[in-house]
Amino acid sequence: MNLRARLTIWYTVVLAAVLLAFGAAVYLLLSRSLTVQIEQTLSQTADEILRASRRDMRGITLPALDLTANVFVQVWDAAGDLRVESANLMSMDQPLDPASLQVETPTYRRVDISGARLLVLTVPVVAPPSSEIVGRLQLASSLDTVDRALGSLLLFLVGGAVLAIALAALVGLTTARAALHPLDQVTEAALQITQADDLSR
Repeated sequence: MNLRARLTIWYTVVLAAVLLAFGAAVYLLLSRSLTVQIEQTLSQTADEILRASRRDMRGITLPALDLTANVFVQVWDAAGDLRVESANLMSMDQPLDPASLQVETPTYRRVDISGARLLVLTVPVVAPPSSEIVGRLQLASSLDTVDRALGSLLLFLVGGAVLAIALAALVGLTTARAALHPLDQVTEAALQITQADDLSR
């Protein structure tokens, strides 16, 4: 492999590594930003529900839930029985996140339910003034919007990176050819001196 090809490959590899690092950073940043927005929505909704609820040692009583279509809510008592659920769950009697029904601090988890990816927030419910947990509040929101946004971004990043790398390879090859042209001339002259034994050159 000649020097021109090696320089072109090296330049292209370096650019590809830079684009990969940049693309990964953008992808992760957007993913985290969108997830944080959903987490904040769930947390604010949980606070509103708890403020409107009545909690005592007998359990939890909630008013009618007026929620957006993208937020699902369940309230489980300390015995593990479903007390209240939002209408958009259509009588689902299974926990949104079974693994978190025993948590003692607010917990976020990603779960798959019937092929749907959800972000679930589980919040322990206490009966003031005591700190005894009388149930758990589970709220969930679909991650479809996040997945679509990340899918579009990934397609854009991959397409842009392929185009940029191809263009960089072409520019690198042209630049290397121009930069090494004087060296080619010197090499050709040296060969002519050797072949013709013409030291006057």
